[in-house]
Amino acid sequence: PAPEDIAERLGTEPGERLMRTRYVFRESGRPMMLSTSWEPLSLTGRTPVMLPEEGPLGGCGVVERMAAIETVVDNVVEEVGARPGLAEELALLGGVPGHVVIVISRTY
Repeated sequence: PAPEDIAERLGTEPGERLMRTRYVFRESGRPMMLSTSWEPLSLTGRTPVMLPEEGPLGGCGVVERMAAIETVVDNVVEEVGARPGLAEELALLGGVPGHVVIVISRTY
């Protein structure tokens, strides 16, 4: 279900069903970056792009995947900030409490 902050960014209702995909990007085997993607199932459900990493467009970018279901992505908003890393993030990245993470929120 859509958390309130994510629902607001996506223009959906809190609690609406979303597809959440989590990624860990690595460099030389070491975790360098985390990414979480949220997509409304009201848009992608029961389409070939419902599962971002599977199907004929698995692994393709958002713009290409949305074009496949005749949804035009013509606006991108990015917000960049920094904050103390959450315990789960630091555990995945090998950080310790107090480490700061850069946060980029990109909304299509």
